[in-house]
Amino acid sequence: DYIYDYVDKDEAERVPSAIEDSEAADASEYNIEAVDSIAQGGSSLLGWRRVHSLHLLDPNLRAARQKHPFLVLWDNHDLGHDFESEDYDWNRVAQAKQAFREWVPNRRLRLSGETEVYQTLSYGGLADIIAIDILTHRNEYGSKNIMNEAQWDWFGTELAASAGRGTRWRLIPNQNMFVPWTSKGMAGVVATHLFTWMLFLLLGIAALCVFWPYLRVYICCQKRCACCPGLWSVRRQTGHSPVPTQLPQLPPKGEGSSNELTLQETKVDSEVERPGPTSRTTCCGCRLFYRICCCTFCVFIYIAVSVGIFTIFGLVEDVSDSEAGGLDDTSWDGYSSERVRFLDLIKSGAVQNTMVLSGDAHIGWAADLTSTASRDGRPSEGLGVEFGSNSISRGNVDEQIGSFLTDLILPWVGPLLQACNQHWVAVDYTQHGFGLLDINYERIQVTQYWVDFRSIDKTVTTATPLRMTAGQNRWDEL
Repeated sequence: DYIYDYVDKDEAERVPSAIEDSEAADASEYNIEAVDSIAQGGSSLLGWRRVHSLHLLDPNLRAARQKHPFLVLWDNHDLGHDFESEDYDWNRVAQAKQAFREWVPNRRLRLSGETEVYQTLSYGGLADIIAIDILTHRNEYGSKNIMNEAQWDWFGTELAASAGRGTRWRLIPNQNMFVPWTSKGMAGVVATHLFTWMLFLLLGIAALCVFWPYLRVYICCQKRCACCPGLWSVRRQTGHSPVPTQLPQLPPKGEGSSNELTLQETKVDSEVERPGPTSRTTCCGCRLFYRICCCTFCVFIYIAVSVGIFTIFGLVEDVSDSEAGGLDDTSWDGYSSERVRFLDLIKSGAVQNTMVLSGDAHIGWAADLTSTASRDGRPSEGLGVEFGSNSISRGNVDEQIGSFLTDLILPWVGPLLQACNQHWVAVDYTQHGFGLLDINYERIQVTQYWVDFRSIDKTVTTATPLRMTAGQNRWDEL
C-alpha cells in the first residue's frame, strides 16, 4: 500500500490534513474527515490525483524518493479494491491505475504505457528482481487463481532465464505474505499445555497432602491452635501451657544469689481463654495449605472448562488441511494450490537462492518457504526464504487493539502462533520501520530498522540481523 484511499479510524497516525490546493498545504494538521472526503472523490481521476498529491506533502517521502530508486507494487488501497471478486467498478480501477502511472516512478509504466506492474530488473550477475502482481488478475474467468495464465507463463520464463544466466540471487517482490500463517492447531497446543499444567498441579497437591503433617510444624507461626497437635502436646500431658503466660520475675533484692534467676512455673489461669484441641483457631501454615488447595481447584476447573470449550467448538481437530485456519485468506493462504505451483517452479527448475519479499501484513517476519505450516520444526527441504518488513506508519497490532490488550494477550498468543508456524524464524507485531538487505555473492544479510514514527528524528534501533547463505536456501540458524 503506497497510498491509502481512506483512513481507518483506529489507525490514524500522522495523517496530514487534506487540502484543496498545494499552496495551502499544512502537513502538521491531522484531519481524518478531510482525508476521507478526498478519498470519496476517488471515483474520478481528479480524486485519485489528489490522494497521491496529499501523500507527497510529507517532506520525508519526497526526500526518500529523491535519494533512492523505487520499485512500487500497487495494492488494494492504491486501486480502491481488493480484487477478491469481479464485482467492482472497472472504470474506477482504470482511473486509479492512470493516476498511479502519473505519480509513481516506474520505468516500464512510463516508457511503454504498459498497464501491468510485474517486471524484471537485473543487477548484473548478482541479483534479478522479478516483481509479480498477485492483485489485479485474481480469480479471472471464474477460476480460483492469484495470477492469470499470462503472468504465470511470464514468471516461469523469467525464473528459468535467471537461473540459466547463472545469476546468484533471485528476489521476488509481491503484495502479500507468501508462507502459511495459521492458527490451525493452536487449540491443540493450548490443550496440551493446559493438560500438562493440570497434571503438574495434581501431582504437586498430592505430594503436599502426603507430606503436610511433617511440614506444617515448620511452617506454622507458633500460634497455638487445634490443627497443630505437635505444638500443643505438652499442654495435653501436663495441663500447663507450653509457653508462660507471665514474664519471669526477678527475686527481691538481697534474696538468693545475684547470678541466679528463679523461674516459677505458673499455672494457667482457668479464666484466661486458651485455645485447646477443640479450638477453631487455624495457624498460618494451615491457612496457606487451604489456600493452595482452593487455588489448585480453581485452576483445575478453568482447565477443564477451557478444554471442554475447545472440544465443543471443534477447535481441537486434525491439522492436515493447510488451507483451513489461515489468518488471512486474501494472502497466499487463500490460494494454497497456487503456492504449491509457485514452489513447483522452483523445484522443477532447481532454482537456488530465492528470496520472496512481501508486505501488507502490518507485522515484520522472516520464514523458510514451505507449502504447508510446519509444526515439527523448520522444513527440512530448502526452497528459499521470505522476508516481510514492519510498516513504517500504518497501524500494527498495538494501534489496532490498544497497547493494554497487546501487552496482555501477545505474550501468550505469540508463542502459541509460533508453535503452529515453526517455519517462521522471526516475527514482530508492534514495531515500525523498514528492512535493509545487504547483498553480496556469499550471502544476503537482512537488518530490520525500527523507528518511532510519531516523532521525526534519526533515532533508530535494530533487530538481530538475519542471514541467508548462498546455496543453503533457508535462513541460517540464529
